[in-house]
Amino acid sequence: MKQLDEWFYNDASVNAVASIPEKGGAYLFSGPKWLGKAHAAEAVAKRVLQTEKLLECPDYLVLSGNDKDVIGIDELVDIMDFVQTIPVNGSVKVAMIDNAESMTEATQNAMLKLLEESTDYMLFLLVTNRRMIPTVESRCMKIEFSPLKKEDMENILHDEQEKLDPLALQLARGRKGFYQFAIDDPKYLSSIRAFLAALEVKNGAGMFEAFHLMKEKDKENFFESYSIPQIMAFVAYLQDVFYKAYLYQTLSFKEDVTDCDIVKVAEHYSVLYVQALTSTLTQAQRSLGTGKFNKNDWFDLIRFIAE
Repeated sequence: MKQLDEWFYNDASVNAVASIPEKGGAYLFSGPKWLGKAHAAEAVAKRVLQTEKLLECPDYLVLSGNDKDVIGIDELVDIMDFVQTIPVNGSVKVAMIDNAESMTEATQNAMLKLLEESTDYMLFLLVTNRRMIPTVESRCMKIEFSPLKKEDMENILHDEQEKLDPLALQLARGRKGFYQFAIDDPKYLSSIRAFLAALEVKNGAGMFEAFHLMKEKDKENFFESYSIPQIMAFVAYLQDVFYKAYLYQTLSFKEDVTDCDIVKVAEHYSVLYVQALTSTLTQAQRSLGTGKFNKNDWFDLIRFIAE
């Protein structure tokens, strides 16, 4: 499937997606955010329905959740009604649910019933960034997506643009969609670069200013301006910074980190403090992943680094 080449390079998911037959069934596109899973699902729908204009096709329906709003039973009603009618143009209808993990447990159970009772002409494409209830997953053919290797992604991007942004590449960690977001939103990268410049000299006020946290209740701060996966990318980057600072402090082993001088960071923090920061960042990453991390937690995290 040539339309997938720009997202997946030498990845098993390409062959798995390309092998989906042009008939009914249920498939779960699973993996971290920013890997192009929805892009792949749309490519399948276009091939199966033989159209480039999905939103104009009467045999296609898409339902999408997001990081903040859940998909409830009321939102699933459209798909329930959609299933009841036969295809208009061909022999298959396609129902796609993006961010399917946004479905409540009750909605997932209702979805399970649809999957169990689906007709031969229904093709369900569920796109999810996290695990769903086991019964739903067991009713679907699961296609796992994974980040690209660094060299593979760089090769793909070099074909599209002459100059790459090293910080965006490191934050993306093999997720081409994330790289595209980062370079399309220069404010995201400039805020992080300002924070890193302050981190190198341990300028606490500068760290707070970089993320607009000079006032605790500032509504324009970095944490509230971006999604949880975008915040997690930065936290993962900081974990790398302090881990490598620890290696330099304890083993005199120096490994560079994009846009941040490890030696300078190591000079301003003790070994014990670096260990504590690494542990705190790991816990923050877990809390972000489970949704148990709020604006106050973010403020406390930055303050802990800035002290």
